Amino acid sequence: TAGDFDGDGRIDVASLDSVPGSDSGTVSLGLGTGSGSFVALAPVPIPQLTLSFLEAGDFDQDGALDLIAGTEANDRFELLRLISAATVPVATSHVGGIGNGATLLAARVHDLNDDGWPDVVVGGRTWSDRRFWLVAGAPGANLAPPTTLIVEGFNSGATDRIWVEDLDRDGSAEIAGFGGYGIHTTVHQLVAGSWQSSASYVGWSAGPILADPDNDGDVDWIGPGMLKPSMLCVPNILHAPSGLAAYGAGTPSCDGQITSVANVAPKVGESQFKLSWTNAPPTAQALVGIAFAPDPAGSDVFGVGVKIHIGLLGPVLAYPVASDASGAASLAFPVPNVPELAGFKAYAQALWIEPAWQSCSSSPLPWSTSTGLEVTVLP
Repeated sequence: TAGDFDGDGRIDVASLDSVPGSDSGTVSLGLGTGSGSFVALAPVPIPQLTLSFLEAGDFDQDGALDLIAGTEANDRFELLRLISAATVPVATSHVGGIGNGATLLAARVHDLNDDGWPDVVVGGRTWSDRRFWLVAGAPGANLAPPTTLIVEGFNSGATDRIWVEDLDRDGSAEIAGFGGYGIHTTVHQLVAGSWQSSASYVGWSAGPILADPDNDGDVDWIGPGMLKPSMLCVPNILHAPSGLAAYGAGTPSCDGQITSVANVAPKVGESQFKLSWTNAPPTAQALVGIAFAPDPAGSDVFGVGVKIHIGLLGPVLAYPVASDASGAASLAFPVPNVPELAGFKAYAQALWIEPAWQSCSSSPLPWSTSTGLEVTVLP
């Protein structure tokens, strides 16, 4: 896994290894030099832990990335904390095990319960079924013991890849798991406080990802075929609601065009209306501007090589927003219940400030911008 572990603005890497002839493993950090090479630090031994996954997250909210490692063999989790910037992970704490013959193969860090502390969603299987577990975060990096989150109820192999993404643009993340014999992908969403299966797909693919290759603002399923040289794509057919029209190209990030969309039609009194973005820089901050005139061609208003698609000469409302690790973000913006607003138009765009080490922007600054979005309030 990658991240800026020492806080110097350069990308670093963390890796895990098993010790031959042993049931132990090690975690190693390679600190980026900025010239394409890495300085290896001494590996951190993890006794009695044959490692199967490694994920990064700031579990203690001290500004430094931590690591959580899991094992396939003896269903354990181990938290490795970076005490301060430019420090190897010297402190470890045992999070807990699952039992029941569990095999753990994949994990994803995401604040699933929206309490401000990173959680860990873990996928694997027991002797009888495929499962997802939750390791909930809490103040002081006190990760809770694992609890069962989802039981899929069939034994079609282990879940060896997990995504936690907002697939339906409602502002809440869904959980998607991939793996097994088939190969089987399932999607689960939170409904009235419980996780329910909402979609399922079987296709012969190896190592699929979730991405937005067609820049329509919806996350699609794409992966290489297993039986012959090919690429498989399962498009997300969630169409843009009425009352919305994207325009302009913005200034792309590393993942391409940053698309502005919304979850529902902007009707008068619609309390659930949310603006959202895909392909944004992961774990980054943005400033969302809402203006009352468009600039379809885009102007470099600030003179730093980024296109602004909203008119800045009149009134502009500004709101902060942050993206998750997948590059998705949303902003709740309820439409007032005022009938006179019907037909009113507003124009929205997000200006993203990327971490310097992951910037691909054409601007000399690590900035990128989304497409513009015209919002017409409907009766």
